[in-house]
Amino acid sequence: MMDRDSNTISAGVDEEAKRALKAAAERGIELFNSSQYWDAHEAWEQGWTKLSQPLKAHLQSLIMGCAAFIHLEKGRFRPAIAVARRCRELAEQSESQRASGASQPALWIEIPGLHQLMQDVVKFEQSQTIPQNECAKLLNQAKTLKAMRKVF
Repeated sequence: MMDRDSNTISAGVDEEAKRALKAAAERGIELFNSSQYWDAHEAWEQGWTKLSQPLKAHLQSLIMGCAAFIHLEKGRFRPAIAVARRCRELAEQSESQRASGASQPALWIEIPGLHQLMQDVVKFEQSQTIPQNECAKLLNQAKTLKAMRKVF
């Protein structure tokens, strides 16, 4: 029996792999909500290539958001800005696909405020650096974000 999440995973993926992907998505939510961005990134990265659009681009955007936070934590501003920009692009791509009539996936993770925070990072693109106080502010805001599974 196929469950509602099956429409988000590419054909040819067996049921065991689908369960593993769903478990990895849930684990990523837990890790993100604990500000463990590297581990959330790793959890969500498991098997994303097996996903169908628009979920594939959406999950990639979440992975890029985690990567931006990791770079900010390490003081790597240029990579943080670059992946924040990519996060926004992927989010726009997935939203455009959903708006154009793509099926509504059941396996959807929402992080309200993530894409606005990525825009706040991207605004430092011209200078290619982020002042220490602004970096701290961005990371503090990141810790307030909460991932959740959205049901359509």
